[in-house]
Amino acid sequence: MKDLRSIAAIAALYIGVMAAGLSIAVPLVDVIYGPGEVVVLGESVPITPIAGDPNDPASSGFLIGYIILVTGILLVLIKLGLSRLIRLFMYLSIFSGLSIGLIGLFGGLGVVFSLPLLLAFIFFRNRNLLILNGVLGLTCAGIGAFIGASFNLFPAALLLAALSAYDLIAVFGTKHMVALAESSSEEEGNVPLMFQIPMGGRMLGLGTGDLVMPLMFAVSAYHSSGQHTSLLVVAGGFLGLMALYFYIQTKKHVTLPALPPLTAGAFIGYAISLIV
Repeated sequence: MKDLRSIAAIAALYIGVMAAGLSIAVPLVDVIYGPGEVVVLGESVPITPIAGDPNDPASSGFLIGYIILVTGILLVLIKLGLSRLIRLFMYLSIFSGLSIGLIGLFGGLGVVFSLPLLLAFIFFRNRNLLILNGVLGLTCAGIGAFIGASFNLFPAALLLAALSAYDLIAVFGTKHMVALAESSSEEEGNVPLMFQIPMGGRMLGLGTGDLVMPLMFAVSAYHSSGQHTSLLVVAGGFLGLMALYFYIQTKKHVTLPALPPLTAGAFIGYAISLIV
């Protein structure tokens, strides 16, 4: 029964983030490739692709470099014990992701809802897993939708593959991703970097990027190839996540990169979409 509850929690988290992200992406794509701006509290705010040219693979390299740079800065701050500064950085990132997501769902009025959600996250994340995972999930949905809307299929696939390789190196090679995971524990200052999912007598930590990047590829597949392709990408990623879950159940005290199996599943889903 405990296993079923854990599976249900993981499935709800994954499907919820993907569904929210794709719902956000539909109007977001129209804005980005249409007027390029949205009215927020009476002011016009530009919303443009994160990549100058959505078809340019070099844009993927720029984003990979940015992610590595930010990760390096976080590691330095963790080493220096500056957890308050890290939390401030993460709260600003969460507010940005929430704003993008809620603007996609509710237009310019969405920014108004972002602040109370952020405050709820700040004050109650340690007491309520639903608030922790819910706010992080909506943040991931907004960020994943925005990045996915900014890239066409090939640069998105290149980005996803490169970050999966980076994830493997960061966990098994340099192990700095393990340090980031440990920084999410209460003992290390409780920096809000990961989802927390009860699994038997322990917690399964899932990084936000492990859902943002597959969603990014699904959104790119949606606006490049259509809903059919996007749904198969989502389904493939889900099977990859479930494979990881069942493998982890056989291990104790192990840290594994989640992005590679989700990426493999997403790519298999895309391949199937080409033949069915």
